[in-house]
Amino acid sequence: MEKSLNTKRKRLGRALLIFSALIVVLFSALLVHIYQVTKPIKYDNNDLQLSRIDFKQQIDSVQANEIRHFVATLPGVQNTMFNIKDGILVYGYTLGKQNSNQVFEQLINHFHYKSEKFVLNEKMKTQGCPMAGKDRSGFIYRFTAYIYRLLN
Repeated sequence: MEKSLNTKRKRLGRALLIFSALIVVLFSALLVHIYQVTKPIKYDNNDLQLSRIDFKQQIDSVQANEIRHFVATLPGVQNTMFNIKDGILVYGYTLGKQNSNQVFEQLINHFHYKSEKFVLNEKMKTQGCPMAGKDRSGFIYRFTAYIYRLLN
């Protein structure tokens, strides 16, 4: 009887050891996965510029997709997004490879839509970035700058 109790304890001990090892392996795999998914992607934003074109006529989804595709295929253009409801095309391009005037001219020459290039006025330039014009000694500015330095 004592032999069978001893055998049961060994089996229970072995089962707990295997279970604990399995938990450690699964937890380690989870940590590795989280690191790989959340590690920051390195973009070269030094040469990235955003621009916007406002359309002064109604654009349907088919036209918007054609416009977005046309601009996306231009050399140096990286991202495009069309807001159909507001008639706004926003695109990102690499400075030196493309500029907003060239994109606008090529778009107008190809599609002949009533549109205009969006240009910021001086007031918008100071209010566009939530951190621009903020008190640099303030807590939010210092905290954001600390996090930025920590991640970069």
